[in-house]
Amino acid sequence: MSQAALRSRLVRWACAVLAPPLAALALYEGLIARAAALQPAFAVRVLSLANDVIELWDLLLLFGTPMLALLAAIALVLWLRRRVGWARALLTLWWLLGAGAAWIVWIDQGDLAWLTPEPAVQARVLEANDVPPRGDDPGGVAVTLGLRGLSVVYLQGARHGSIERCDQLDLRMARGARGRYHYVIAWSVAASAPAAAAEDYSCGANSTPAVEQ
Repeated sequence: MSQAALRSRLVRWACAVLAPPLAALALYEGLIARAAALQPAFAVRVLSLANDVIELWDLLLLFGTPMLALLAAIALVLWLRRRVGWARALLTLWWLLGAGAAWIVWIDQGDLAWLTPEPAVQARVLEANDVPPRGDDPGGVAVTLGLRGLSVVYLQGARHGSIERCDQLDLRMARGARGRYHYVIAWSVAASAPAAAAEDYSCGANSTPAVEQ
């Protein structure tokens, strides 16, 4: 084999080996950059058994799917080894691992990259807790809202003491790319809470907390 042919073959193998991790890294950086270019988005966590089931399913989807794919890939490699040899079989496994990495990146980061705006809503603050800064987290306020039942939203960057129990918040909402999760993309404390707030459970009465949509 001539030097030119050998060099060409080495270049092809180097490209084949480097392409999967570079593609997954490019996808990760692209999603991070796109999400950073948008306004901040704060995840709405609905306090319900159904939501816990959804989060468990997403966890299984995030880790279970790649594990099943890896087992299938190993079986495929063992089958390919007999037909094309170890080198190409292992290269096939490498590409499948790269596809699995890209899938994990999409599941983990893709939701915030394409947000779909939703109608603005108002929600009453049932509880507000200041969160101190920690590491890269600047701190903020974690609020429990009468929204879609009971929901918790961590408003990162909110000034401590800027939100109090019984405040009424104006919220701009958006839905994530995968459609399961909702986010607050802008918020403000309403100029004045409606008179009904005085009768709300969170403000001292013994009634059931109102659910606002």
